[in-house]
Amino acid sequence: MEGREFLVVADHLMHDDRESFLRSSIGRSYYAAYLEARSFCERYLGFIRSSSSREHQIVATLLLGFDPSVADTLRFLRRYRNTADHDIDVSDGTMRLTTDRARRSAELVIVALDAHAAQLDAERGERESSREG
Repeated sequence: MEGREFLVVADHLMHDDRESFLRSSIGRSYYAAYLEARSFCERYLGFIRSSSSREHQIVATLLLGFDPSVADTLRFLRRYRNTADHDIDVSDGTMRLTTDRARRSAELVIVALDAHAAQLDAERGERESSREG
């Protein structure tokens, strides 16, 4: 399973106006982006999982050195998720706005990581073919 599959769940949840569904949608959006970012870091940046809650910060820090915009967006998503999970005093209007932002932000992270992966794979292929030739 890929992390991006959680975007489908986020989409379904965000179409229900109940606050609990909106909050859950934010969490799924974050995890879609985070899991894709973690996989990217494993494949391209040498990250090794430790099953620690610190992984979230480590992944964002690794991305900061690679693409600060993606790292910042992932950090904002984590803040959105923390708000959705822990701050019960947020208004419905703010929660709806945050749900929309989280969903769009998660997609931006995934699209950017896909573009980086394609570029890195192409560069790797070019290096390998030049060694063979």
